[in-house]
Parts: sequence; structure tokens; C-alpha cells
Amino acid sequence: MLKVNKKRLINMLLGLVIPSIVLLGSLLNLNFPQNVLAQTPVSCQPPPSNTGVATANLDLSESGIYYVWSRIMSAGDNANSYWLQIDNNCGMDVGDLNGMAANTWTWVNYQNGSASNVINLSLSAGAHTIKMFGREAGAKLDELIFTKNSSCLPVGTGENCVSVSTPTPTPSVPPVNSPSLSPSPTQSLTPTSNPTSFPGAGASLSPVADTFVMPSAPNNNYGARENLEIDDSPAKIAYMKFDLSALAGKNISSAKLRLKVTNYSHGVQNIRSVDNNSWSESDLKYSNIPSTSGVITTTRGGNVGSWVEADLTSAVRAKTGQLFSLEIDSSAKDALYVASKESKESSDRPVLLIEYAASSPTPGSSSSGITVLPLMDTYVKEDSPSSSYGSSDQIRVDGSPIVRSYLKFDVQGISVPVTSAKLRIYANSSQAKGFDVRAVADNNWSDAITYVNAPPVPSTVLGSSGTIASGNWYEIDVTPAISKNGMVSFVLTTTDVQALSLASKESSHPPVLIIK
Repeated sequence: MLKVNKKRLINMLLGLVIPSIVLLGSLLNLNFPQNVLAQTPVSCQPPPSNTGVATANLDLSESGIYYVWSRIMSAGDNANSYWLQIDNNCGMDVGDLNGMAANTWTWVNYQNGSASNVINLSLSAGAHTIKMFGREAGAKLDELIFTKNSSCLPVGTGENCVSVSTPTPTPSVPPVNSPSLSPSPTQSLTPTSNPTSFPGAGASLSPVADTFVMPSAPNNNYGARENLEIDDSPAKIAYMKFDLSALAGKNISSAKLRLKVTNYSHGVQNIRSVDNNSWSESDLKYSNIPSTSGVITTTRGGNVGSWVEADLTSAVRAKTGQLFSLEIDSSAKDALYVASKESKESSDRPVLLIEYAASSPTPGSSSSGITVLPLMDTYVKEDSPSSSYGSSDQIRVDGSPIVRSYLKFDVQGISVPVTSAKLRIYANSSQAKGFDVRAVADNNWSDAITYVNAPPVPSTVLGSSGTIASGNWYEIDVTPAISKNGMVSFVLTTTDVQALSLASKESSHPPVLIIK
């Protein structure tokens, strides 16, 4: 990962149109075609004219899919974006999401005001030029992070995403009434070969259930709500459940719960361990809530658009390999609302971030095991040849019409010969024949692929699932495909004419690659 520190941009004047750059947090999903940097775009929206521009150079040691995070501060709904351009290709409107918290530094990874439109770029090894154009008056840009780690979630100034270098381009500052701005000096960045945070050094888990209850409405259920409401008066109590089966045998060094604030509160919240995991979000009411075992930790709300983070390391260590439920209540009368797993913005949903310890067992050694989450996954359909499904919470296979699924993993941490590699996938539906898994030679694809441009299906089958029953995990041996660090891709197919739904990385049961 490489990190571009742009702190001097905060006070950079951008001419009459934009007096300063401000960056807000949001998600941009720019799906470039393969080898995009070697192509000339056919039709692009031009960057803003008569505004300031800052320039920096990147020097990538390897090619691959890079995810881009920007740390933005907005002055309001009309000043919450900037324009980013790589190597004179099609630029992108980064941020631009209504409702972003003003005057607060926010990490965003999306474009065009759509938090589901995540920026992922297919970049070749070598030198690249980054240009940052002012777009809206009052917006500020602080830092940029380029990372191959799809699960990276920056906090603060991005310390949890390992920084390769932090050059600070120094832009020229023209008179305020000048219509143009000289570009800043370029800076050379040299990233390490790969990030050391998620995936491979940990896991990112979504809740399998979440809801809240109200004593004043003891028979009401709120499991379908997009927010979890936590309050003291009137009392509202939130519940969350995580499946920690993928953490079995892992040595956990850190486990942090992250919640996106949707309603302001500076009160204190209590997080308690729940004794019984048999509750469901569609049936839980105040009249049937489970008992708890005391406070694990406390948190203090925050501003709308910010993240609440709670350290649950000890509790998660005690529950690895099991279901783990939490209750969150409040002793404050200013209600805290946080996004639930039903939130329309997938980037706002709760997440439990896990880091593994360097001591045994460690994900850095194949003798003790590495658990890798997908870098991306999607499916393609013969009867919708131009459609892409990279943001779906499922991947699918079907024999007629043909539907295939693709998964890509960035494997890191192998230091001894691999003895076992298993692809673990959760079934959403049932099927008699199951699916076959094949290794894909071409890793240069994105989750925007369609049936017409998807990588070809090889003839060799690595393994098969056999008969599938809904609600179960299935492990397929893919050991021959894993021998070294780097990208590895798989395609899933079936000969059964009954469609099969499997959980994707966007679901609460994401696929994992387990290597020993």
C-alpha cells in the first residue's frame, strides 16, 4: 500500500472556482477495463477547468487491483468532493455524497455520490501520475491511500493501513482572484510489495443478525430497520450476532467493532456479552430478550458520519469458532443511531475487524494457517451477457442458461510449502449436483466483468462440492492452485439446470481461502 500525505493541500488555493480542496468520506466504484492504463479512453468527462491542480507521482513495484481511499473534509452538501485523474485517463468525481458530516475528516472510497461505487483500479507496475483537481469551494483533501487490500478500513489518519511513504507535494498558491493554478511539484512513491493488514493478516466479519428492542413496545420487532437505535429515555437496546467459526484456531491480537453513526450522540454506550445465541433478528422483541453477562467495554457516540470503535479483543478470543452475541445499551438521553447490516450503503454496515498475532498460530506461516478473504467476487450470466453483479451479496451458478461465478484472492504470508488449501463457501440454497471449482490463469479482471469478457473456463477441475444443502458451509480442496504468494482466481460452474445461490464477500458469510 502507498499513502500520499497531502496535508499541505488543506490551505491550497484553487482559484476562483475552488478556494481550497476538502475531502469527505464516501465510496466510489470505478470499474476500469482490463489494462486500463495502457488504453486511451474513448469518451471521458473532462476535469474541472480554471481550478487548482496538485500532482504527485507513484512508482508501483507490481501490477494489480488497487483500492483508493481519500481523507476529505466537507463544508456541506455542496462542497464535498474533488476530481481525481490517473495517467490522463478518465477522471472521477470522488465523494459528492449528500449528508456527509461537515467540518469532519472522513475517509471515502467511492465516486459520484454513491457509497456502493467503490474505486478499484487495475494498475500496471511502474510510474503513474496522479492529478487532483479542485471541484467544489470549501472542500479539503488531506491524504490518499492506494492499497491492494480490499478489506482495509482507514481510521484516524490511516495508521491501520500500513504506510509505504508519506511525501508531501507542495502546490503553488496563486492569487485568490487568479483563474488558474500552477501544478504542484511531483513526488515519487515506492510502495512495498503488499499491504500487511487485512486480508491474510486478519479478517473482516459482518454480523449475521442485528436488531434493537424497546421496553415501551415489548412485542414489536425492528430487525428490518436500516439503523440500530440505542437510547436511555425512551429505552432502546441493540443486539448483534457474529459467526466466529472462521477464527477457529487463530491467535487473535486485536478485535474491534466499528459502527457508522447516523444520529448524533455524545453519550456513553455499554457493550455487554449475551449468554444465548439462539435469538433471531426477525423474532427478537423486548419480551423475549436473552440474558447478558456484564459489560465488556463502553463507547462514547459521535457525530453523524463518524465511526464508533470498540475494543472487543478479550471477548472475541473467548468465543473463536463460535457464535458471539452483543447487547448495546445507553446511559444517555441523546440517542445514538448506527447503521445496521440492512443499511442501503454497504460501506456503512457494522464490521468486526480481526487482526492475528505474529506468534503461533499465525497467518504469516502456512504451517499454522492463513485465512484469506476474497479481494473480489462476482458472477456472469449467459442470458444477460452485458450485465455485471460485483456488488451483489450472492454469487451464483447454473447449467442452463449458463451462470458462472469468479473469485479472486490476494494470498500473502506463505513461507513454507503449502500442504493444504481449501475454498470455504456458504450455501444460500440447495442443489443436487453442486458446483465444480477451477483455477483461472488470468487474474487481470475486476468485479465489473460480464459474460462476454469474463476469463475463459479451463478444462481441469480442482474439486467439487457434491450435493448442496442450504445453510451449510462447503470446503473444496484447491491445494494444486496455491504454491506461492500472489493473486489466485477461481471460477465456479455447474452442470445442474437448477440455479444455486452462494454467499459472496458482501454477505454476512463471506467465502474464505484457508491455507496450511
